[in-house]
Amino acid sequence: MKEYAQFVAVSRQYMAEGLNAQEAFAEAIDYCVDHGILHEVLKNYRAEVLGMLLEEFDVDKYERTIRMEGRIEGREEGIEQLSGLTTILLEQNRMQDLKRAMKDKKYRERLFREFGL
Repeated sequence: MKEYAQFVAVSRQYMAEGLNAQEAFAEAIDYCVDHGILHEVLKNYRAEVLGMLLEEFDVDKYERTIRMEGRIEGREEGIEQLSGLTTILLEQNRMQDLKRAMKDKKYRERLFREFGL
């Protein structure tokens, strides 16, 4: 299963670099064969694997998944940033600034810059 995850990661990387699905899968197969990842299967059944991947690959679903992963990552970064600001303001006993930051986006962004967040 680990090798399959590596193959998927390599395929995604090639797609992120702008290759279409067919090119990305073909490059990923070459890379994996060269690096001993699923070597025997990909070497011996290259055409069949590529055909199955292209038949099963849903571009819209892939793009939705990438967008969702980006949103999740962005939320996590936002939570970390806000948590850092909250901690600093609480440590400095700046309750009024904290209350204002929760309501005022521009003020909150100013505080992020002030504290290098």
